[in-house]
Amino acid sequence: MWVKQKLFKNELEEIEGIGEKKATDLLEAFRSVKNIKTLTERELTKVIGASKARVVWLHYNKPTLADAQEQ
Repeated sequence: MWVKQKLFKNELEEIEGIGEKKATDLLEAFRSVKNIKTLTERELTKVIGASKARVVWLHYNKPTLADAQEQ
């Protein structure tokens, strides 16, 4: 289990501004990166604060060129 959790932490820690503490807080609250990717910014804010939640949410919800063309 430790190896899997460490791999997930590394993925979260690759997000600029997210360190080991915030990655651990997220994993303890939401159990997996897969779950974290599906959360709203508001849900993330409850655990890691608004500014860090925005960073994480934007990392996993980047608008694509296709999204921009649809508008």
